[in-house]
Amino acid sequence: MRKSFIERAAEIEGKIVELDSSLGSIPTEIDNFLIPDEIFDFFFDLQKQIESEGKMDYYEYARRLWRHFFPGRKMEGQIYDQFQSELIIGLHRIEMKALIYDHVDNNLDQLVEKLYTRLRKIILWSTGDTESTGYQVRKIERSRIIRKFLRALKPIIPDRKERYESIDEKTEYFVADDKIELLANHLEIEDVSKLVVIEDSLSNLSKVQKVADTVGVDFVPVWTLYSRSAIEMKNRDPYKYENCKRNNNGINSFDEILHLDGLTGVDLVIDFDGVLSDHVKMRNLQAQVKWNAIKKAGY
Repeated sequence: MRKSFIERAAEIEGKIVELDSSLGSIPTEIDNFLIPDEIFDFFFDLQKQIESEGKMDYYEYARRLWRHFFPGRKMEGQIYDQFQSELIIGLHRIEMKALIYDHVDNNLDQLVEKLYTRLRKIILWSTGDTESTGYQVRKIERSRIIRKFLRALKPIIPDRKERYESIDEKTEYFVADDKIELLANHLEIEDVSKLVVIEDSLSNLSKVQKVADTVGVDFVPVWTLYSRSAIEMKNRDPYKYENCKRNNNGINSFDEILHLDGLTGVDLVIDFDGVLSDHVKMRNLQAQVKWNAIKKAGY
């Protein structure tokens, strides 16, 4: 079932109250422990492994962290419960608003003003732990990006009733365990003539290309050159980077969307991590939360 930004924002508020109640209220203070490189890498290798098995689940992540760092210790009782809460509550409390790129935050009003009426749909697109602990949902809520978008729309459509009707018609919230599948379903049931996807992952852009080819939709990939994956490729293999940049309409900042050709009547899909939010800074903060929980548990 499709959800507009407003409908999803209302659901998020309810979900957060439910999550806060279920997670408890253990005060989580982050100490700045130095994280060894191999442990930092392990944190995100483990995340990739769990994601590859189906979907991200931070309760399962906590269990595997515990088994890795505390082999032989029982996964029960107050110490484990506090470790799990320190981990999950700590992640939920990361201040995502500070991680929105400046070039996104500073240009969103202008982009909404110049693009909103031209687009057929605007779709916020992301994947992660959406059901188990709701961390991906919380990340987006704490970024305040949807609220900023809604405020930017007020001068364009001053009448509240008309504005809400427009938002219901033109916006979609595709945040799920499998965002590719969700987008594929959208292309199959909607009358989409052209699709533009802004992503930090070349792998995801390739997957969307295959889906678009299958359903016969014109697809324009847009790769964020300011993202972690693009910067790493540029340093590792400049020749490949230049090819990918050229073939995927690379942009150096979010406001360069304004210079893309043929946006009238398109479905514009915008990823969250690495497009709107700084994935490098976020990973550093996530790693600190994880290492903090492990150290406090006695490692």
